[in-house]
Amino acid sequence: MEKKIKNKESAGEVEFIENLMQVMNEKNLTELSYETKNFNITLKGAYDSNKEKQEKSEKTNENIINKIIEIPNNISSWDILSKNIGMFFYKSSDGKNNIEIGKKIKTGDYIGYVLTLGVKNAINSDFAGVISEIYVENGSPVDYGKPLVKIKEI
Repeated sequence: MEKKIKNKESAGEVEFIENLMQVMNEKNLTELSYETKNFNITLKGAYDSNKEKQEKSEKTNENIINKIIEIPNNISSWDILSKNIGMFFYKSSDGKNNIEIGKKIKTGDYIGYVLTLGVKNAINSDFAGVISEIYVENGSPVDYGKPLVKIKEI
């Protein structure tokens, strides 16, 4: 592309326009308008089908994520997860089990605790139902997010 520059003022305008074109390319813009009291310019770039594909891909990914997050209505059991790293205990100091398979529990009932650095972190049920499975033995190590107990809907 040949540049025809009449004077210094025109040279500055050409450089300004080239800078605008560079911004358009870097930002993948298809149209850019700039207006001042004495100057008005609109630049239009070629349509970028890759940009449309990227936007379509992002929208598809968003839809997939929304479907993954949807919770089905037919769930009949839930897991109570550890909220700490440490040792899980469900027996009291006198040796009695706080929980056992078949025991009915309500939301908020005490399940046991996770001992982390000498601190007892209580585990309470987030669900009401019947304990159908105990995944972890009393005094066993657990990680954050590890399932401890399965609760079945009544």
